[in-house]
Amino acid sequence: MQGEATWIEPMATDLSGEVTVYQTHSPGDNFEVGTTAVTYNFYDTFNNMESCEFNVTITTGT
Repeated sequence: MQGEATWIEPMATDLSGEVTVYQTHSPGDNFEVGTTAVTYNFYDTFNNMESCEFNVTITTGT
């Protein structure tokens, strides 16, 4: 069984310019029943990185 999860995506800004984002999942993705970690990694132009991680828990399928 799977269920769809949605959320407001985290954002990052940087004074040095553009921020590049890599994420493991996107809002609207389907997840298996259980708990899955979702990670967002943000990189600035100097390759400094910050991350945001949260869990999505699906208890029943849709």
